Amino acid sequence: MGTAKGVDAHGYWEIEHVPDEAPDDKPDACRVRCFAEFDPDTLDGDTLNLPGFVRNKVIDKVKPKIETAARIVIRRMVADLEGEEREIDLKVHKTPVSV
Repeated sequence: MGTAKGVDAHGYWEIEHVPDEAPDDKPDACRVRCFAEFDPDTLDGDTLNLPGFVRNKVIDKVKPKIETAARIVIRRMVADLEGEEREIDLKVHKTPVSV
């Protein structure tokens, strides 16, 4: 894992060619995945110096913004790979549930 301001985190992109999942009017398709994980136990008082209930509120406010940014980035990546923009199906898997 890498360390960013005291938080152990890592991530990677995965691109999979899935022509059998292409829309009827398209010859090709791909699946783009972004994996990002962090160890919440590495959040120390210096990294995020907030009481627990405040920290949870901050995380709840940030999550939708991250999902919006991810949607934009992935949509652009798909357009670059497939040659034109299209709707994407963004699924966000959140684990552990406590974060």
